[in-house]
Amino acid sequence: MSVDNNIDFKDHIVEYPNRFKQTAVAPGIVELVPTWIETPEQIIQPGTPVDSELFKKLKDNVTCYSQTYTATEGQTVFPVTHPYNVGQSRISVYIGGVKQRAILDFTEASSTSFILNVGLPARTKVEAVTISFVQPLANDVQQQIDSILEQYGFNAERIDWLSNTLSDKADKEYVDNVTQILVSGSPKGVYSSLSALAAAFPSGNSNTYVTSNNGKWNFWNGVSWIAGGDYQTSVVQNATNATNIIQNGNFANVSGWDAVSSSNGTLAVSNNELIYTVVGLVSSSRIQQSGIYTPIIGHKYYVRGDIYPKVANTSYISFGGVDSSIAPLPNAWNKISRVVTPINTTDFRYYHPTNSGYSAGDTVKFRRMLVVDLTAAYGAGNEPDISEFENVLGNLANSWFEGTTQIKPAVYLTQALLNSKVDKVFGKGLSTNDFTDADKEILRTIANKKIINVSEFANLRLAMAAAVYPSADNRYELRIDEGMYDLMTMYSQAEIESTSFVGFTIPNYVSLVGTGRKEATIIKMEIPETWKLSTIQRVAPVAYQGNGGMQNVTVIGRNCRYTVHDDYGYPDAEKSIKNCTFKKLAGLGNSQAWGEGSFSGMKFYFEDVEFITEYGQAPYSTHNNLNFERPSYHRFKNCKFINSGGYFGIRFITLASGVVDKVDMEGCYIDGIIKCEEYQPGDGCLFDINMHSCSEVPILIDATNGSQPVYMINEETKIVKNFESTTITKGTPVMFNNDGSVVLRLGTNDPSLMIGIALQDIPSQGKGTIKTKGYFSVIDTGLTLVKGDKVGIVGGSLSKVTNGEYIGVVTRNGFIKLKL
Repeated sequence: MSVDNNIDFKDHIVEYPNRFKQTAVAPGIVELVPTWIETPEQIIQPGTPVDSELFKKLKDNVTCYSQTYTATEGQTVFPVTHPYNVGQSRISVYIGGVKQRAILDFTEASSTSFILNVGLPARTKVEAVTISFVQPLANDVQQQIDSILEQYGFNAERIDWLSNTLSDKADKEYVDNVTQILVSGSPKGVYSSLSALAAAFPSGNSNTYVTSNNGKWNFWNGVSWIAGGDYQTSVVQNATNATNIIQNGNFANVSGWDAVSSSNGTLAVSNNELIYTVVGLVSSSRIQQSGIYTPIIGHKYYVRGDIYPKVANTSYISFGGVDSSIAPLPNAWNKISRVVTPINTTDFRYYHPTNSGYSAGDTVKFRRMLVVDLTAAYGAGNEPDISEFENVLGNLANSWFEGTTQIKPAVYLTQALLNSKVDKVFGKGLSTNDFTDADKEILRTIANKKIINVSEFANLRLAMAAAVYPSADNRYELRIDEGMYDLMTMYSQAEIESTSFVGFTIPNYVSLVGTGRKEATIIKMEIPETWKLSTIQRVAPVAYQGNGGMQNVTVIGRNCRYTVHDDYGYPDAEKSIKNCTFKKLAGLGNSQAWGEGSFSGMKFYFEDVEFITEYGQAPYSTHNNLNFERPSYHRFKNCKFINSGGYFGIRFITLASGVVDKVDMEGCYIDGIIKCEEYQPGDGCLFDINMHSCSEVPILIDATNGSQPVYMINEETKIVKNFESTTITKGTPVMFNNDGSVVLRLGTNDPSLMIGIALQDIPSQGKGTIKTKGYFSVIDTGLTLVKGDKVGIVGGSLSKVTNGEYIGVVTRNGFIKLKL
């Protein structure tokens, strides 16, 4: 007698899922019991019983086998002892505990093997988990058939319609049209409703489209648009289907592309790159697609394409009459991307003038063309901005796709998560609207972070190599145990002295976290002094890129550029560094334990961090870069900046960013002074510094244009209002008025009434900053002073005095220590 191992899985559905009865079980403790337990008539559908019979059927139906390997150098092919069904997601492959992706990372070569796309280093741990079905279950097969039919919109209604229509109209042309509907498969866009779809295509076409208000496929029946089947099921309801309207955007060949005229240039393809060879030197040289797609005026589109030019001539994508331009770097890949709203129906064109700097025979390369109708995909008014959409694309290989693909939003809140946040007393459920943007960012980070344990690899370098395609939706955290990690043993001299090597790279969206004590978790690189000076001036032990964090580690460098170098061009990136020590040992190279270049909108959070150098210079320095759109932000909490007795503790350097960057410091100790300086004459000093509970430290302003950051040291400065009828100029002593609400010039009043000195010009009835204690810059006094000189008040102004009362003394070159 055969055994029926079919399982009829059903959800447990009740009328009021969020209603509970509250019963006191102890003082201050209550028990919440779902009301359907006491009122069974509220049960709409009983769920599948979870009992021994269910688990027996599951065991009899499915068997999983795990097989581990230790790779040899360069190994790609791995045999499988227990066969699996190819192409049915019956095999999972893990490298160092990180799950790999079918097709992108490995190929299901046969039922008894798989092939990795990239060879592995020796001793890398690999695991394969295969699933073998003892017998195909009838309901499994039927569910797969039903799923495939539903996926392409072939529900009972559509099949009946097709049957009736074909029986009524059997002429060849009509049959061909219907067949085209059948095989069209993937949707070509998303509209908010059936009426919106009908308005977009009133005469119909052979494609299928999704309507977001009901999650249905829709197709043209020859007369009108009608609903097919469910497309957005509960599994994918938070995903969006997007279509790249560019055809052959990855350049399998030159099909669909032209250069306007062969007298301008010729096209060829190599390695999925389109190669434009210059023939004529023209200002309007371009590649284009004509007659394939007509932009919809008023819709929002994401446009993107990469270019590799010889010359930095302004390049731009034109779509729908809207141009998106850049000044590209020569001999490097550059990306143009923008969200545009067409103003006409001009086709896709990618311009790069060749009339300047080019000769016949020169080449320009293009790759990864992408245009997505965001309005069709998300609905009018719901289109993401460029940063949101590029975060979504970051989950795809090379942030690119062909045809139509399903992509999940940057924030993916599951029903299970929402259920966990239900108010069980009042029965109020939550939706995504109940989460702040900060909540969503935290949830996204947690949900998408993958853990790599360094201990499972031969060394730190190999562990980092397992972080495959990191992105905002594919973050990695390397966990490193206590020990000494000598980078010099992980790279050969030839690798380190290669001009392309900048250090052990922590990529964008990868974090490094020590599992033990920071003083016992050490990453170091000490380059021999006999190596090339160019190597020492280029390489840092850690090259830190983009978003991420470091925690509980010590990094040491000698004879290198910096110990940590971070200057790699990631606007709006965020870094969080906690409980770390960065140390630069005496030798060759720069002094900094941390050398940084910030970019527009970047945020740095340092807490309990030590920056130590054995040089007589700054252990930490940062400079901004040119033409910021948004200021950067630095926060230092309980940090130490220690040098070997030198002049500088911190350097803030301005490179004509055009904005004032913000710096907050709390509870920090700084050796020497803080220096704010300009990179070149005229750049000015553009840092707004706010300090609280820090060590007493002078701030040196070094700017030829006289600019000065408005710094606030909470215990040493105060913002006050000028009650005078004229401006109180910088360097003027001030006093309170009678009730202490505003300030006046001290003038010839008793010097003991002085409460501070103006750090900036304070306009009449306006507010400004005064220095109340600590150090005051000699430059701000307008006096010529040297160490040991005393400063007093004569006639209401600061003056050098040799006897009598004084308010401060020059204790070091350039600074007056106030007695206030």
